[in-house]
Amino acid sequence: MGEVRTKRLVRKQKVVKPITITAYTNDAHIYDMFKIESAMKHLPKWFKDLSKTYSTLIGNEGRSLELPVSTMKNCPAVMDYLSRPLVIRIPYDLAFRCDDGELFWSAPSERIANMVNQFGIMQKVGFDIGHCKLATCWELVEPEGIPFLFTDAYYNNFSKSWRVTQGVTNFRDQHHLDINISVPNNQEQTEIRAGDPICYLMPLSERPVKVVSKLVSEQEFNWIAEKRNKKFTFIDKWKKNRKLKKFN
Repeated sequence: MGEVRTKRLVRKQKVVKPITITAYTNDAHIYDMFKIESAMKHLPKWFKDLSKTYSTLIGNEGRSLELPVSTMKNCPAVMDYLSRPLVIRIPYDLAFRCDDGELFWSAPSERIANMVNQFGIMQKVGFDIGHCKLATCWELVEPEGIPFLFTDAYYNNFSKSWRVTQGVTNFRDQHHLDINISVPNNQEQTEIRAGDPICYLMPLSERPVKVVSKLVSEQEFNWIAEKRNKKFTFIDKWKKNRKLKKFN
């Protein structure tokens, strides 16, 4: 009888190419202390201390069973959400308050004060809030143009009065990493401390994200910052830069 041979089919696993972001800064302190990392590395203490389950009694008194119940730490939706974004930590202290739509704020030094850009009343018509843009001293480059959502680092800051102003951008057509925050009217003074996670940068993609951090000279940093941000129009600078790039 002839020998029968069988061949086992081995299905190759598809290798998912990560989204690679190169993060540039010219500030050695920020490079050492405040790198852009996975949100999972900077979970709040209360979440780290939370058990995945707790016990509860089910049934009538005297005839009950003790059964485990899941907490939010065992929720697939919560853990999937936290595993996806990068977290942006503010590299300086900031105190602020908003009275009648006008934002009052203070920073530890003039250099840091120059990193805060307050929006005027006419720029936020319809919003009775304080609104400012916080520079992070990072420029990001991602050549594919993957969109990223700016959103609250919610589980770190759900009890805070201020909110991150949400928006979507990519880091192919522009490279600035500035965080817009909104401060509600007529509430008590609030503070953000250096190292606090303030923003999640959520990729609108299923692919994992890899960050490569680089410390560069001031000259190279400024060149990266201005490469896609030359202000040659009064308005719509970002849109016009993007449109012109398609034809060049």
